[in-house]
Parts: sequence; structure tokens; C-alpha cells
Amino acid sequence: MAKKQSQHASDPDEGGLGTVPERVEALARGLAIVKCFGRGREKLTLSEIAELTSISRASARRLLFTLLDLGYVVQHGRDFSLSSRVLELGYSYLVSMPWWEIATPHMRRISDALNETCVASVLQDHEVVMVARASGSHFTAINMPMGTRLPAHATAMGRVLIAALPDEARQDYLKSVTLKTLTEHTIIDAADLASRIEDARVSGYAMVNEELELGLRTIAVPIHASDGTAIAGLAVSVYAPRVSAEKLKKDALSLLQRAAEEISGLLPRPGSIDQRRPPLR
Repeated sequence: MAKKQSQHASDPDEGGLGTVPERVEALARGLAIVKCFGRGREKLTLSEIAELTSISRASARRLLFTLLDLGYVVQHGRDFSLSSRVLELGYSYLVSMPWWEIATPHMRRISDALNETCVASVLQDHEVVMVARASGSHFTAINMPMGTRLPAHATAMGRVLIAALPDEARQDYLKSVTLKTLTEHTIIDAADLASRIEDARVSGYAMVNEELELGLRTIAVPIHASDGTAIAGLAVSVYAPRVSAEKLKKDALSLLQRAAEEISGLLPRPGSIDQRRPPLR
């Protein structure tokens, strides 16, 4: 049985996922199935999953029913969807981040001071992933739960993190990204976007006005690790018709910069005994 599975993992019709030493193809294909679900693809049939992942229908079926048995997928007739148990995977990531416990109280203080929503996101390829949130009492134009993925080019958090990349990586991003129109204000000209990112690099912050969603205005700064690497973006989002760009900058920028500096200063240094759960002070 083990021999048969090993041969099947290297079959050429398994999606062209490639092989490297120590790679477990079944795991790679299972993760590909989890990742094929998303906005507009909340429910998928077996055939749709096989097509989206380029995995043979037979293999997709075995993997789906394994995920079903483990509780990560639920079935509705011919359709499959992710279960809430998938959030456990994201939670494992969140609690392993050394700045997680440190950032949360700072974000709450910002949210309480402004009565606005404060969020933290990390950069992943061409998207930012929201990993922390402190909600304010004021209305904002978009509800962003934990784990929300957003196109980096249209977000303030994305721009400050792209701006913090090494020159070569920043240029690679600009060459490879597809600039999608999300609202009438979204910047889709590569030169204009490059200029905005450069402004963020020089000033240390970015503001995006209704480019992601109408009515949403956001200002963001980077959080740096002890080696100077930007590890996350810290942002305040407001309802644009209620808060002008000038007022947002005046009220929020200094709070964000102070919080980011304090969070960075509390992060564990390389070689510390416990980098996962540093003491708060």
C-alpha cells in the first residue's frame, strides 16, 4: 500500500505541483484544495475543485473526503465548503507570532482614543492578510474579520509594507502585480502606484482614500522587527464622509507611530530564550 501511494504522488497528472526532496505531495494537494475556496467560491463541487487545483478528480475526491473526515470541510449535497475548523490553522499562526500579545493592547488604546477601528496586517505575495483587529464604536465602510485578504496595492497597510521591501523585491512586486480596479478611485497606473509607494517609503506612512471600497479611508505605518524588517502594517480605518484625510492624519498618525515604535521596542531580540511569548511591561 505504501508503495502504491508513493507512486501515485509522483504521477504527472497531479497538477504539476513539482517534486523536491522531502516534499509530501498529498499534503501540498490538500492545502491547494483548502486555498481554492474564497470570496465568490464559498461552495464548490468536486469537478470545480479538481479544475481549480489542476488535481485529478480521483485524487481530489480522496483528499476532499479526508478533509471532511478531519472536520475541515463540510458537504452540502454535491457541494463542499470549508468549516469553521479551518480557523484553527490561522489561530496557530497568530499565537505563534512574537508581537501578537504585545500589539493587541496598543491597538485597543488607539481604538479607544479615536473610537475607530485599528487593524494589523501582514504582507503575503500580492495581498495583505488581516491578523489583528480592535473595533471602535464608529461606523466604518467595510467589515474586515480576522483572516481577511485584501489586494495590497489598494490598501495603506499594503503600501507601507511594499515600501519597506528591499529595492529588488519592491521592483519585482511592481512588475508582477495585476492592478485591479476596485472603485473609481483605485490607482491602476503602475507609475502612479510606484510614486505612492515611494512616498510611503520616504514619509514612513501611507494613506489610501476610497481605493479599496467607497467610503473607506485608511492610514497605516509599519511595525519593525529588531533587525529593522517590517513585519506588519498597523492602520486606522474610518468612514470617509465623516473623517477628512487631514483630520485622520492629525488624529491618528502620531498614535500609530508611537504604538508601532513601542511594539517594535518590546519585540524579543534574536537569541532570546522565549521569542514566542515575550513578557509585557
